[in-house]
Amino acid sequence: MYLDLNVAWDSRRAAAIADLAFRLGYSAIAHTVTVNGSQLADPLALLTTLPDIPPVLPGGKRRSWGRASALGHRLDCKGLLLQLRRLTITASDPTQLANINKTLQGKKYDLVAVRPLRDDVFQAACETCDCDIISLALGEKLNFSLRRVNVLQFLQRGGCFEIEFAGALKDATKKRFLFANTGQLLHATRGKGILLSSAAKEPMEMRSPHDLANFAAVLGLRGTLAFDSITTVPYNALQRGVMRHGCAQVAHHSQPEEPSSAGRKRPREEDRHLDTRNLAE
Repeated sequence: MYLDLNVAWDSRRAAAIADLAFRLGYSAIAHTVTVNGSQLADPLALLTTLPDIPPVLPGGKRRSWGRASALGHRLDCKGLLLQLRRLTITASDPTQLANINKTLQGKKYDLVAVRPLRDDVFQAACETCDCDIISLALGEKLNFSLRRVNVLQFLQRGGCFEIEFAGALKDATKKRFLFANTGQLLHATRGKGILLSSAAKEPMEMRSPHDLANFAAVLGLRGTLAFDSITTVPYNALQRGVMRHGCAQVAHHSQPEEPSSAGRKRPREEDRHLDTRNLAE
């Protein structure tokens, strides 16, 4: 089950990106709208940027899901692609992060990410912010240090840190900064809680899950950590997003079961999904 939780929202390209993601083997993608912190105070700005998810992929044969209420379905169902709404907030002041849940109430974004621009914003995001993902501009010089104490605070609260792949495709300078900054991030996290996304703005920037896993290994995520960055970690971010929306129960379910070598039944890993029957819309 592969997830790409960051593809840039563009009404002209959304259907093509969704179709390519399906063909590449993804189970879910998140269409991302990016706003600055000051726009959070303007409800109209958020409403006008809310993505209108295409209900049907090109060809009309494969149905896609739109809201987090669909997360009760199995993410590994063949022939279906879960499409999510994600909001990324570029914040330059800690006060912009206060009461994110209250500000976004009713806006129906399934995931919320924060991109801090200053050290005090990064510290506030790690300590108290109700976001699901901290997305760092690793393709350029960071204005703050990735202190381990702050990083661990966010990981312990269930969050994750994002590395965007598209930046490595731009130019040599961005690639150099990406590798240097990722080294700092991996040192602080020990490779745990790292989410790798394509950050694709057009279909040509999409990559297969295995390409992303190979890139993660090049960055320094070895062994299972590379595949965790496009499977387990984004799945956990999805769980956190559902809980932030007021879900009373988020659990792995195991149906059907298959016998183990010892003769007892055990759940099959591929059958896990989110239980969102109590999701507060």
